[in-house]
Amino acid sequence: MSYGQACATTVSDSQAIDIQAIAAVVQAFAAAIVAVLTWRLIVATNAYVATTREQVKASQEQLAELREARAAAAARPRIYPLGVGHSDGPGGLQMVQLRLINLGGGPAIDLTPMDDGLFSSDPPRAHLAEHDNMLFTFTPRASVMDYHNTFVVAYGDINDDRWVTRVEVDLTVQCAGGGVTSVLTERA
Repeated sequence: MSYGQACATTVSDSQAIDIQAIAAVVQAFAAAIVAVLTWRLIVATNAYVATTREQVKASQEQLAELREARAAAAARPRIYPLGVGHSDGPGGLQMVQLRLINLGGGPAIDLTPMDDGLFSSDPPRAHLAEHDNMLFTFTPRASVMDYHNTFVVAYGDINDDRWVTRVEVDLTVQCAGGGVTSVLTERA
């Protein structure tokens, strides 16, 4: 082997060693980056799992609240006017007859027409089972009756919630509903 070949081989071996060392350093650096990224992925995945568990818990709580609300709403009475009219009472006094129906899923407990000072009610208080109806007669306390009135009834449900239904009546309107112009139900 000549001196030129030995030098070339030596340079070549030296270069190979340098390349192998550089490759080893690059591989170690790449492995460190992979390890860091894997660790960050593990941390992020754990955070995602924790967030998902919190969301599942919140969803389960919302579902339980929804089921409770649905059960309460199913037992709630819903009072609506079935018809309204007026007629002559004793002494020619005009009286208003308001037929109310309970379209809800539970009884209307202690259904009471609210005394506005203008009318007295017969009956003054009643219970109305679901899908049942009852006629209320309102007698004006004055000798002249206004043909535009709002009648308010308050009632409770089996959950001890109180409700109020307002029925606006225009007795000058002759229609199938007997002159009911609007109905509003709200929590008392």
